[in-house]
Amino acid sequence: MLLSGACGGSTTETGGSPSSSTPVTAKSSTETTENVGGGTEKPTITIQQGVTTTTVKSTPTTAKKVLGPEFVTAAAAAFQTDLGDFKALEMTIHPDQPRAVVQIQDPAKPSNIDAYEFTGSKVGSPSPVTLTGDTTDIEANLFLASTIAWDQIPAMMEQAVAEIGELEGSTGVTHLIIQKNLPFDEDTVINIYVDGGTRSQGGYVSFLNDGTLKKVYGPS
Repeated sequence: MLLSGACGGSTTETGGSPSSSTPVTAKSSTETTENVGGGTEKPTITIQQGVTTTTVKSTPTTAKKVLGPEFVTAAAAAFQTDLGDFKALEMTIHPDQPRAVVQIQDPAKPSNIDAYEFTGSKVGSPSPVTLTGDTTDIEANLFLASTIAWDQIPAMMEQAVAEIGELEGSTGVTHLIIQKNLPFDEDTVINIYVDGGTRSQGGYVSFLNDGTLKKVYGPS
């Protein structure tokens, strides 16, 4: 299945034999935002006329961002908490930006797809997604959030890097795309992309929704 990811997500294609189902292409635009935390209070002691009193001195700090596999887990939890057991057309996650975008079906209007973004604090407001291609069978292109083995994704990310192999200057996993593998087959796949470093374009590893390795697409 070919999908144009929300907010500039990558278009992917995985191998296999074509099926009769026609993939749906989705387009949307969402602004990326980041939230900065507040401050902490550090008590200091002062002495005044023989009486000990405590005053408070504010020290501004920046909240630590959750990155990498922890962000993937946090994004999945945030989406499911806010949106329930949603049906999605595609989810794209950039663990180290950090940024995640999911395109989901509107339960009240099944023909509509909306995009939601999460950057570490809360899920943003919905943004309409424009569908192109044959949209008569949207259901065939959707996967249910509860069918994804979210707790296994950190291990999948490690395995993806190992399967691609050592690449000079590689920063590791760049992003993940979760979607149906149409038109090649009806599997729900988790495609994990690995940076190619200084001498390669990188590659990606495709897993099934239960964490089983499907195929390795090596660096080029």
